[in-house]
Amino acid sequence: MWVTMTMTTLLGAFLLTARPSCNRQFRRTPLFAVGMSTAAVVPNRFRTFPANYRKKNLLLEPLRTYFATGGSIDRVKRDDDTNSTAFTEAETLESQSQLPLDESERENIKKSMKDPTWQNKGKRLQRSIEEGWRRGVADVFSVAGFLSSSLTNLWSDRSQFERLQPTIQAFRDYLKTTEIDMEITKALSLRLLGNILALREIQQYLTVGDRRDEALKQSASKNIPTEEESYRFMKYATAAYGNSMIRSVQIGIDGRFDSRANSMTRTLVSDHVGVPEEDIVSLDLDHDTDGYHLRHFVAVDHINKQVVLAIRGTFSFSEIVVDVAAQSRPFCGGEAHAEMANMAERVWEAARETVMKVLRSNENYELVLTGHSLGAGTACLLHILCHQEERKLVEGRNVRCFAYATPPVFSPLEFVPKSALNSCTGYIYDRDVVPFLSVDSVRHLLASLSAVGNQRPKLWQKFRVLARQSDPDEKLVKLVQEAKTKRLPPKAGAPVLEIPASNVLWIQRTDDSNDFDDDKISYNAKVCDPRKLSKMGIFIDGNMLQDHTPSRYEHALHFLEVRDDVKP
Repeated sequence: MWVTMTMTTLLGAFLLTARPSCNRQFRRTPLFAVGMSTAAVVPNRFRTFPANYRKKNLLLEPLRTYFATGGSIDRVKRDDDTNSTAFTEAETLESQSQLPLDESERENIKKSMKDPTWQNKGKRLQRSIEEGWRRGVADVFSVAGFLSSSLTNLWSDRSQFERLQPTIQAFRDYLKTTEIDMEITKALSLRLLGNILALREIQQYLTVGDRRDEALKQSASKNIPTEEESYRFMKYATAAYGNSMIRSVQIGIDGRFDSRANSMTRTLVSDHVGVPEEDIVSLDLDHDTDGYHLRHFVAVDHINKQVVLAIRGTFSFSEIVVDVAAQSRPFCGGEAHAEMANMAERVWEAARETVMKVLRSNENYELVLTGHSLGAGTACLLHILCHQEERKLVEGRNVRCFAYATPPVFSPLEFVPKSALNSCTGYIYDRDVVPFLSVDSVRHLLASLSAVGNQRPKLWQKFRVLARQSDPDEKLVKLVQEAKTKRLPPKAGAPVLEIPASNVLWIQRTDDSNDFDDDKISYNAKVCDPRKLSKMGIFIDGNMLQDHTPSRYEHALHFLEVRDDVKP
């Protein structure tokens, strides 16, 4: 019994961490949510609360009864052969619990069980538990896949440290030359963790309504891809990671696990993206392939007349270095994330021959670039490169880009060819932090942390704020606001980078539907302006890394419901 209670309480805590968003009030009241999940499954005979407490605890009784009777409010125990008397739900509960229920308790339970509000809450809690487990396991598979890939990469390519040393040293020299290292040192202290938590509470205190509304695009949205296209190319971006990420997505969406061996990578990729194996013309996903470029694959979709180049995101130590070395360099008339610009050129050098061969043999086919995270940023820059000089690089073929969880990689957008902007779409899922990461946004975050650290609030005040028992100090809130909006001294190589797309779809879970069908899962998207997004800064949240995984993006796009004002 105690094992059951302990496991259920841990489950409730896990669900709050995973934030399945099926019921917002659970997220707002953690102890209430854990208590609800515990009370729902603990057998009645183990409940030894005093009778007067049980009478007052009518809030939990209906839900506990709902689960105790197998989730049915109309189930009646009958024996037609003996013509026995029917048992009501309350009588069944009393016989199971071996606790006497007075008449008023029985009436309250019967009324509550017939109340559709409690039926809906029961369905939502059941769905939260099931979905929470699936998403939790999917996250575990994502992390395990990343660790496995990183270790395999380190073992198979031991020379990468020597190859990466110039990149690391160049970034260190850049920080020292621009004195950004001094800004980092100023923000770091023994109270760093406390300052980060305090800043998180201040940011949430300042947030009113939907964060997406700050970046809404005012002009009419054009060239918005259909939800089918958005989901289809996200599958390609996921498949570029290989087996482990494909499996994590399968678990996250429908609980399915494909146990085929690692040697079946081509088969798994083929099944996931929905094209025959023979149409995957290039599969560069192994660690032992030659060349220092991002892993990728090329596939031909004859049904939609498209050649797809999918670029893998961060999945090894060397790719983390590419992410972190975020100073800019000249690129296509503007400035771009230096290492991602290098990767865009290297990926094209590696894939160009295959891509152009397939395009030449398939007339009127278009080229689609896609990727997630680092792969998305690289795809965006390669997309700009392909649109230079009237798409000379691809012999005039149409080129589009689908960038999922892309960081801002280019500035200014005025230097991006109009055809490139209009044919590129970015995607952000909920609290994902990566689409807001750049050297400039990190500098503003450091300034905010320094403002919090300089105030030095007392320990008990921090605890009250973190426990949400009091509002943050007004003076501290004002300092954080000023640090966010203050124009910092310009630094070479640290412009305000933006996502080079005309539209960025910011997706969030919706929970305002009156349809309480157990299988009802929905998301909506708002079209945001990349210029406004670049000014929003880094928002600290417990889910900012979880919401970056491909499994979260693919789950959202699988159930995405595009509003009428977003549809093309």
